[in-house]
Amino acid sequence: MKGRPSWAVKPDYPDDLFRGAAENYAAYRVPYPRSLLEDLLQRSRARGDGLLVDLACGTGQIAIPLAPHFRRVLAIDREAEMLAVGHRKAALAGIGNIDWQVGLAEDAAIEDESCELVAIGNAFHRLDRFLVAETCRRWLCPGGCLAILGSSSLYSGTEPWQLAAAEVVRKWIDGDSRHKVPSLANGTAADSQPHLTHQAVLERLNFAGVAEYSFPVRHRWSLPELIGYVGSLSGASPLLLGDRFELLKRELESRLTPYATDDGFEETIEFYYILWRKT
Repeated sequence: MKGRPSWAVKPDYPDDLFRGAAENYAAYRVPYPRSLLEDLLQRSRARGDGLLVDLACGTGQIAIPLAPHFRRVLAIDREAEMLAVGHRKAALAGIGNIDWQVGLAEDAAIEDESCELVAIGNAFHRLDRFLVAETCRRWLCPGGCLAILGSSSLYSGTEPWQLAAAEVVRKWIDGDSRHKVPSLANGTAADSQPHLTHQAVLERLNFAGVAEYSFPVRHRWSLPELIGYVGSLSGASPLLLGDRFELLKRELESRLTPYATDDGFEETIEFYYILWRKT
């Protein structure tokens, strides 16, 4: 991915944007590659005897694979449904050192200088980034790290099938005015705001020594998997769209079938993380 996306300084998202998406999120989101997570652990130099905080944790895409490397993990998300699915996933994996808490990242009560690593996945843009970054700086112990993880998405893809799929998804999400996604739809309050990349936010806060590391992964989807993935997107869950999701599904099947190969639908997903160390 050449250049990172920029986001509105103040987020403008409905509170229930992922309502009904947790099961699909857990089942169909491509996990962060092991190479990325191992690299993060090595570069952060986390000893594991402190606290890992996963903010806006979703169903535990960061908390669960990193939990065995830390004494204690705190996973925070505003949506109880996401946490319930994450808790179940952790239990099935035999992981018991994660404390799952419902709440806003902006309001989390964490002791200053108590964290070895604070991680935020594909969610930093949904937070008050200036406030959260400054708060993370306070939480981190000397030598501790802030890691912002992310990846390319269906909307940023350039494969013909991705362009077709994104067009269909936008159509059906935009049709429900209450759940328009600010990063995709026009006319939201975020449009009139300044937009900044994550790196620019950290630079404005004088976070020195920020570095980024990229991990491209080739991935292959079947059509049912792609539809499941769409159901995990913000504003696009079957629960939120109701009968409209079946119409979205049918149109996806119609539009994407001409692009299908014997290997399904292939793309390169560029996973990355941004790392900052507190001195």
